[in-house]
Amino acid sequence: MSTVKRLLVLLILLSGCTSTDIATETPETVTLTVVISPAVFPVRLAVSTCGAQTPEAVVFIREGFTGQADADLVIRLGEPDNFPSFVAQVAQEEIVLVVSPDNQAASMTLDQVADVFSGRIRNWSVIGGSDDEIQVWTFMEADETRQIFDREVLGGGKVVPSALLAPHPSAMLEAISRDPLAVGYIPKAWSTDEISTILLGIQLPVLVMADEVPQGAARELVACLQGEMGQEILAPFYSP
Repeated sequence: MSTVKRLLVLLILLSGCTSTDIATETPETVTLTVVISPAVFPVRLAVSTCGAQTPEAVVFIREGFTGQADADLVIRLGEPDNFPSFVAQVAQEEIVLVVSPDNQAASMTLDQVADVFSGRIRNWSVIGGSDDEIQVWTFMEADETRQIFDREVLGGGKVVPSALLAPHPSAMLEAISRDPLAVGYIPKAWSTDEISTILLGIQLPVLVMADEVPQGAARELVACLQGEMGQEILAPFYSP
C-alpha cells in the first residue's frame, strides 16, 4: 500500500474514533408555559430575560386571564379566591384612577369614586369639573383588576349600566386619553404621560402561582424573578 493510501486510512480511523470519544448526551429540553394576566403584563420582560438564563428550558409566554389558565406558572395581580399549592410574590402594585390631562377634576375621594362608578354622581361639576356628563370605563368581569376594583371601591356593588368596557389596559389608556370626560382605572405599571392618575390607596401583590411546587427550570425561573436580575428589570414598573 502506498504512503498516501496509508495516511488516508489512518485519518479515517482517527476521525471515527474521535467522533465516538467526544459524543455527549444532549440535555433534555423542558418546555415551560407561563400565563401572565393583562393586569401585570409588564412582567413579561423579566420573565423573558430570566427564561433566557435557564438554557435547559424553552419558555412560552402567553397573555390571558389567569382564572382560565392552563400553565406551568401563572402570574396575576392580587390574591385569588382559592390558593393553589404554590404562591410567591415578585412585586407590589396598586390600582389608580385615570382621567384625561385636560380634566379639571384633579382629585377625588374614594367615596366620590364609588359614587361616580355606581352612577350616583353623573356630572363632573359635582366634583369640581366641567358641567358635562361623566363617561365611566371599566374592565370585563373576568379581569382581576375589575374584580378587585368592584370589591375594594364598590363594596361588591354594580357598575353604572352606561359604563363602557375596555378589553385590555392598553385599550383603557387609549379611551381615556382621547376623551376628556372619561374616567377609568388601571394597574399603575401601565401608566403613561398621556393620562393623569389619581391614587386610590389600593395596593396589591404581583403573584406567581402554580398547582404544584415548582421544580427544576420552573423553580430557577421563579428564583430569578425574585432575585437581583428579576427585581432590577421589574423596578421601573413595580415596588419590590
